Amino acid sequence: LVKHTRTKLSIATELLTVILGFCYRKSKIVQIDRT
Repeated sequence: LVKHTRTKLSIATELLTVILGFCYRKSKIVQIDRT
């Protein structure tokens, strides 16, 4: 059970990192377009 929860947490963290990275790149592109 603990192992399963840890795996779920790891997947959630990876997903969050990917989403954050995507949003960061998107905002960077928007800033470039504005300039």
